[in-house]
Amino acid sequence: MLKDLNRSGSDLLNIIILDACRADKANDTWKMKASNEEPCLKPAFGKALTSHVRMPNESQFALIFSSDPGTVSFGSEIGENSFFTSALLNHLDKRNLRLEDVMGEVTKEILKKSSKKQRPWLHLCLTEPFYFNK
Repeated sequence: MLKDLNRSGSDLLNIIILDACRADKANDTWKMKASNEEPCLKPAFGKALTSHVRMPNESQFALIFSSDPGTVSFGSEIGENSFFTSALLNHLDKRNLRLEDVMGEVTKEILKKSSKKQRPWLHLCLTEPFYFNK
């Protein structure tokens, strides 16, 4: 996906938001048995969803992950949004907040909901402020 953005031209701002675990399934710590014998996710440190693609110097982009490298994204009850999506929706329409400010609010909310076990990860290369709702 990032390689395709390299070909999209230099005058575009690309925003990619990924709500997905960033743990490596090949790592044997990916799953463990909980005390109730239900499988649960455990952070694994690997290469899943990391970006090693160099973007053109003139491009502007924001690459937003729902969790740190090597960690999982927590969900909610079946049929509900994940912690990340819920928090993003709570702050996305706030007026006059820059992208960085929105993500700061999202991060605070997720850290609280997850007892500091999940933290969004943001890669930015912007030459001017971006507002979702100005």
